[in-house]
This record gives sequence, structure tokens and C-alpha cells, in this order.
Amino acid sequence: MPPVQHSPKNDHANFQLILDKIQSSTNEIRGCISAIDSKIDDAMALIQSLENTCQNLDSRLKTIETSSVHTEKRLGNVESANESLKTDLEDVKNRFATVNNSVKTEIHEHLNRYNKRLNIIIYGIPEVGNEDQKLSSLFNIIWSNYELSDRKRIGERKPNTIRPILVPLRTVGDRNQIIDNCKKN
Repeated sequence: MPPVQHSPKNDHANFQLILDKIQSSTNEIRGCISAIDSKIDDAMALIQSLENTCQNLDSRLKTIETSSVHTEKRLGNVESANESLKTDLEDVKNRFATVNNSVKTEIHEHLNRYNKRLNIIIYGIPEVGNEDQKLSSLFNIIWSNYELSDRKRIGERKPNTIRPILVPLRTVGDRNQIIDNCKKN
């Protein structure tokens, strides 16, 4: 092949072609750099937004931690108060049980006294075979309307002693009538 001859026109055209390619590449590179700069700006804005969000989260976390410390203190106070209330409640329960037992005993005593108001006790009637007849005769004298049905001897049976007889009555009025009739006869 024949050697290529270089002409200044050719060289100038080649040079112009190279310069155009360089110019085109430079423009492409500038476009890429501009796109990269835009993306970097977007990334920086995103990073700044993330930093702001992190600062807000840090601030909130500090607030939560402070609140948590206060909450723990308050919880400790509540637990302490709860223990105190449990102790007080146990004390109240114990006092209530004592008072309740006392009231039950007192009510039982009052009921016994009230029920005893309906009883009369008869002394002096020996424990022999005609006991029912003697008791009926006595009741005919002091109150003939009364039917003598329920009665019992009280006390322990001992030789040579006469145990009294407990006679329950239906009402206080019956008892008072019998006592009044005893005074008259």
C-alpha cells in the first residue's frame, strides 16, 4: 500500500474532527457531572433531612428517657403506697374481724337474754313419779289457760337435791301474766 500522504487540509479536518469529538465528550461529561451534581444535591438534601429526623428522634428519645425516669420514680412511689395500703388493709381486716366477732358475741348474748325473758323457773317440785300432776296443779292455780308442754329440769342430777324446772313461754306477755298471778295467789 502506498504511504498515506498528509496534507494540511486533511490534518486540519482530522484535527477538527478530534476537537469536535473532544467537545462532544466534554459536553457529555459536563452533562454527567451536572446530573451527578444534581444527584449529590438531592443526596445532600436527603442526608440533611435524615440528620434533622435523627436530631428530632434524639430529642424525643431524651424526652422519653426523662419521662421514663420520672415514670419509674412515680411507679416506685405507687408501689410503696400500694404496700402501705396492703398493710393498712390487713390492719383494717384484722380490726374488722375483731369487731365482727365482738358484735357476734354481743348479739348472741342479747338473743340469749331475750330468749331467757320468755322462760320461768320453778323451784321445789321433787323429781318423783307424780311430777307432771304437781306441775299441772301449780299451773292451774297461776294460769289455767296455759298448756304446759315443753319443760326440762336444769342442772346436774345429784342425790338429795331438787333440780329446778325451766318452762319456756311463747311471749313476754304470758310470762308477765303468770308472774302477776303468782303475786295474787
